[in-house]
Amino acid sequence: MSYRRARKLVEDLNTTFGTFFAATTTGNSKGGRACLAPLGEAVVAGFRALEAAAAKAAALHLAASLARPPRGVERRPKLRSIRTIGALR
Repeated sequence: MSYRRARKLVEDLNTTFGTFFAATTTGNSKGGRACLAPLGEAVVAGFRALEAAAAKAAALHLAASLARPPRGVERRPKLRSIRTIGALR
C-alpha cells in the first residue's frame, strides 16, 4: 500500500469516527511521522485477534477435510497421461 493511500485511510477513520486513530506530523528533510493513538492500538489489537481466530478456524476445517474425503471421492484421483489429455482436445 502506498504512503498516500495509508494516509488517506487514516484521515478517513479520524473524520468518520470524530476521534484520532493515528496522529501524523508534517515531514521535513528526514520525513514525517505517524503514531497510533490508544484507540488505534485497540483497533489493531482487535483486528489481530480476529485474524488469529479466523486462521485457527480455517486450519481446523482444512485439517478435517484433508483427514477424510467425502464419501464417494477418491483420496488420490487417477492421473491421466499426456496422450490421453491430448486425445480429449
